[in-house]
Formats: sequence, C-alpha cells, structure tokens
Amino acid sequence: MTVRAWRLLRLTVRVAVTALLLAWLFRQAGGWSPVLSGIRAARPGFIGAAFLATLIVQAAIAHRLRLLAQAQGVGLGTRDVMEINLVTLFYGLFLPGGGITALVIRFYRLTRVDRRYTATLAAIVCDRLLATATLCVAGLLFWLLDGPQRSKPALLVLLAGSAATALVLAPMFHAAPARWISLVASRLPLVRGVWPRIAEALAVFRAIPLRGQIALAGLSLGAHVLGIAVYFLLARATGVAIGFTPLGWIRSAAMLVAMLPFSVSGLGLREGAMVALFSQRGVPGPAALAYSILVFGVTILFVGLLGGLIEAVRWLRPWRAGPATRVR
Repeated sequence: MTVRAWRLLRLTVRVAVTALLLAWLFRQAGGWSPVLSGIRAARPGFIGAAFLATLIVQAAIAHRLRLLAQAQGVGLGTRDVMEINLVTLFYGLFLPGGGITALVIRFYRLTRVDRRYTATLAAIVCDRLLATATLCVAGLLFWLLDGPQRSKPALLVLLAGSAATALVLAPMFHAAPARWISLVASRLPLVRGVWPRIAEALAVFRAIPLRGQIALAGLSLGAHVLGIAVYFLLARATGVAIGFTPLGWIRSAAMLVAMLPFSVSGLGLREGAMVALFSQRGVPGPAALAYSILVFGVTILFVGLLGGLIEAVRWLRPWRAGPATRVR
C-alpha cells in the first residue's frame, strides 16, 4: 500500500468513526431535536463571555510558546505566534492527521518568521508537552478536591496521561533521561544525525532560570484555570448544573480522550466522554450532548474560523496592494 493510499484509508476510518460516534450519541439523546433545542436555548451573554475568555487563553498559550522559542534564540512576537496558532486551528478543522498535521503547519509558519528549524521544532514540541502535563496535573488536583461523585475511570485516564507525558517531558528538565535517550538515539539511523541538535535544544530548556520556569508554569496553569472558567460559563449558558471543581477534572479527562487519533478533531470522543461523565452527576443525555457540542463550537470551531478569517485577510492583502506587491 502506497503512502497516499494509507493516508486516505486513515482519513476514511477517522471520518467513519466520527460519524458513527456522533450518530450513536444523538440516538442515545433521543435524536437531533432535543439537542438542538438545548443549543438554541443557550444564553448568548455567557457564550460571548466564554468566547472572549477562550481568546485570552489563546493569548496565554501564544506567549508561553514565545517564551520557549525565545529561550532557543528564536525571535517571535506573541501576536505573530497567536495568529499562527489560530490559523493552525483553522486548518486542523478539516485536514487529516490530527495533532501531527497541526504541528507541521505550526512549524512551517513559525519557521517562515525565523528560520531556526531545530530550535523552533524543539519549542513547539516542548510547548505541547508542557500544556499536556499541566492539563493532567490540573485535572488530578481538581479530581482530588472534588466530592464522592468523582469518576475512577477518569482518574485512570488522568494518571495514564500524566505518566506518558512525564516520560516524554523528563529530558526537558533533567540531564539523566536525556543521556539515556542519547544512547538509544545513537543506534537509530533515522535520528542519529539530528539528535545532537535536539539534545542541545533540550539542554537550553534545562538552563532556563528559575524565574523563567515559574513564568512558564504560571502561564500554563493560568491558561488551564481560565479554560475551566470557559467550560463553567458554557454550563451556565446551557443550564447544566455542574460546578467549577468537577469541571476542572472532567475537562482534562475529556481533552485527553479527544487526543486519541481515532476521529476528526476529537469529535465524538470528546462528546462521548462528557456525556458519560455528566451522566454520573445526574445531567440528562440531551443536555450533556448540547453542552459538549457548544464547547466544541466555542473553543475549537469559532476560534478556528477566526483563524480562517486571519488567513483570508493575509491572502487578500497582496491583491489589494497591487501587482507589484504580489510578486515574490
């Protein structure tokens, strides 16, 4: 099977899984009508506040990546990084490949600003790992703070995510794991040539001063707390009676499940996880599904469409400037 045929097969499977999951969820909720009624009844003021908070989250994420890139000597501005992140979300809505595709697009756009390829790639990967690690830690903290209705399967998801992220993230903070990985990498032809530059980039991260590490941790934790606030605002918009504390770990567990490469943009997986976890707290299926779809719309779809608008303006700007500007 050729690479192109394999990619087409994977995309077809993901689309099929997404469609089957959503069809099953809507069937369990009693059809489209009660779910759409719940979405239409949502209060616009809370939705608008949630969207503004989501943009602040995106700004914090962009600033964190800027700090990581700056440690590598890559000159990027927070505004540039935020625009690139939003555009990446737009392409991630319909391009196959999930997180890998998003990483490639983000890498391509960032290296057009500053052509330090290895340093930029190291910053992007470490940024994603740091975000995932904070997601897991925040989820575990809120799970511990919650009452007896907390979910044990969700705890297993959070622990598995934490263990996997810590294993991959360890070389960024300690030299010993990096040395072990160097021994393995030196025996692998595919990475033997580039590993010394990657190891050098990781060493730069380990040399970040304590003040810089605190800033990175603060940005990550602040972004996640504000992300929980977004979920809380959307719960108020739809009338779902879920408190801030349980939403802290439900959000983390659902986002980790959505990272599994089985559907398009995590659709179906995220919604299924939320419906299952909400049902344990007495939330009816139609209300839980309406809420989860609204979460997707505000935090992913609307933000991605904003990125599409930015991309459209970028493409149209040379045409407005005249033929002389269009020549590259």
